Amino acid sequence: MKARNLVLPAFFAALTAVGAWLAVPNPFSPTVPFTLQLLPILLAGNLLGARGAFWSQVVYLALGAVGLPVFAHGTQGLGILFGPTGGYLLGFPLMALVAGLPWGWTFGGLLLKNLLAILTVTATGILGLMAFGAMTLPAAFSVAVIFLPYDLLKGVLAAAVAVAVQRALPALAVRKS
Repeated sequence: MKARNLVLPAFFAALTAVGAWLAVPNPFSPTVPFTLQLLPILLAGNLLGARGAFWSQVVYLALGAVGLPVFAHGTQGLGILFGPTGGYLLGFPLMALVAGLPWGWTFGGLLLKNLLAILTVTATGILGLMAFGAMTLPAAFSVAVIFLPYDLLKGVLAAAVAVAVQRALPALAVRKS
């Protein structure tokens, strides 16, 4: 196994933790803050491919589950995974997997994968808000919709950065030009 296959997923797990610490309270939903977590998750998918990106997020969740303060606002533990934001967090590996699907390595293709990945984590987030936050479907949907413009901006940024990285460092990217 190449060192790259171990180091890069760990790096993106760490970037996801940094993105979680950059949390801004959400006036529309105090239980779900605005964070930068989705940007490194999308980048992991766009640069590492499905497998590496998926494992980067499994590592991230495992670190938080065992007590490292890697979740939003420096929180940690299983209680966070099964709290109001748990659906989003538990959806991160699936989101990364979708962003790393083995097609669409152009800007447009990456953007489409990122959109699908954002919709995936939005769906798991809605389910989590309903299951762990005791919200109705309309209430959970209204909370989730607030994040979509911000998340779509992260999807565009991730696609642009991934294309630039693929050009500048082709050895890093899953697909070589």
